[in-house]
Amino acid sequence: MKKVVSAILFCFLFTACENDTSYFPYQRVNFHLNLNVDLGVNLTGIGGYYRKGYDNKKENEEIGLGGVLVYHNINDADAYSAFDLACPVETSRMYLISMPDEKGIVKCNRCGSTFNLWYGNGNPESGPAAAQKRRLQSYPVNQSGTILTISN
Repeated sequence: MKKVVSAILFCFLFTACENDTSYFPYQRVNFHLNLNVDLGVNLTGIGGYYRKGYDNKKENEEIGLGGVLVYHNINDADAYSAFDLACPVETSRMYLISMPDEKGIVKCNRCGSTFNLWYGNGNPESGPAAAQKRRLQSYPVNQSGTILTISN
């Protein structure tokens, strides 16, 4: 019995550490996107993305620390992920990640860390973020028909 409890505790601790983003300051996020409206980039296709920054936010929208990148990942036809544009190493509105390349890779414009968005998790691939195991801050995305709600 003691071994079973130890094994469960170990799994719980391992999982909790894997999803820890306590290094990133809490920021409110709350806005909607309509997939029928021209968003400038084809968000409906896999690999499509939309950037919501401080330059294009509406008055009542909350968009995290650096803004939000909504990404259509490969998990399925309706799989969307949302990430803060602020690098998790720099944690500053001044140092943002790039827009994704054709492989879903984004890069911090200061520390050079790269992150993979392809599978919807924002895991670090290289740089200080990989060494520190800091993934991009993600935000929940809910879809109702053609409306995406990004809100925490």
